[in-house]
Amino acid sequence: MKFRQAQLLEYALKVFPELFKQSGITQIPVYKIVWKIDDDLVTANTYQTDSYDNPVTKYVTSDGIINTDRWSTSDITSDLYRVRKILFDNYGHQYSDPFAIYKSPSLLCQELVEKYSNFDIGEQTGKCNLFDVKYLKNNTELPFLLLDPDTELKIVSLISES
Repeated sequence: MKFRQAQLLEYALKVFPELFKQSGITQIPVYKIVWKIDDDLVTANTYQTDSYDNPVTKYVTSDGIINTDRWSTSDITSDLYRVRKILFDNYGHQYSDPFAIYKSPSLLCQELVEKYSNFDIGEQTGKCNLFDVKYLKNNTELPFLLLDPDTELKIVSLISES
C-alpha cells in the first residue's frame, strides 16, 4: 500500500480501542504494526502525535519557524473522519463484538487490511517519514527514516506492546 494508506491503517488501529471505552473495557492490549519494506521487517510509526495523541505534521516555514498542523478529525471530508466513520459504522452497533476481533491480532490485521489498504485518499500530509524505526532482523533503531513516495509498505503482522 502507499504511504498515506499505511498512515490511515495505523490510525484505525490506534482508534479501535475507543469502541471498548463505550463498553467499559479497560484491559486493552496495545499493538505495533510490523511493516515489510523491500526485504526488511520493521516496526515504525507512520506519523507523529501531539501531547494529546492527535496526529500532526511538523514542518519548517521559509522564515525558519517550526509549525505543527493537527490533522482534522471533525471535517466530514477529512481522511481521519472517514476512517473513524468506517470503524464505528462496522463495529459500533450493539450486536458486534469488536473486542473479540481486537484481542486476536491475526483477525484484527485481516480486518484492517480489508477496510483500509485500498482507502480512497483525499489528503496528503507532506513527506513520507517513518518515526521510531526498528529493524527486526538486526535490532537497529533509527529515530526516523525518509522514504521515497513510491515505496510500498505491506503490513505483515501485529505485535503486542503491552
